[in-house]
Amino acid sequence: MSKQGKNSTTKVNPSSPENPNQPESEEGKKGKDKKVDFKIPEGKKLTQSVPEGFDPEKHNVLKKVDFEKGAHYLQHRAFINRTRSAGLLKQAADYDKKAERMLKFKDEKTAKKVKKIERLQSTLADLTKQLSEAGIDVKEILAGVAETPAPATEAAKG
Repeated sequence: MSKQGKNSTTKVNPSSPENPNQPESEEGKKGKDKKVDFKIPEGKKLTQSVPEGFDPEKHNVLKKVDFEKGAHYLQHRAFINRTRSAGLLKQAADYDKKAERMLKFKDEKTAKKVKKIERLQSTLADLTKQLSEAGIDVKEILAGVAETPAPATEAAKG
């Protein structure tokens, strides 16, 4: 008899032959591409912290053995950390903005309505610009809409 209890479950490797339709990792589900190694000519060592053509979004972080001097590697790591922290700081600012908005409007329904009207206003501004560039007087059109009485609804009749 096995040491495992009745209720134990066996985990299957997602990329195993028993489970061929599963993506190999969680990143595969999100559609993110994996990073690739930066190509360094064979037998050469890097002499600068950020080599020409290196993109931290596309390439894996370089290793200490890739550099001629340890100082270049440390500068490379500093560059990578600054790049990552810039993204985190932007994300933190977005969270702060969202929190301030939630506090300002007190409830979620009101905040959603405000966001909707801001999107509509942005769309209206874009359309107004496009029509103005086409030589159409948008103010005249909007004035005509404001003068037209609203149609009666079933709720108002009843």
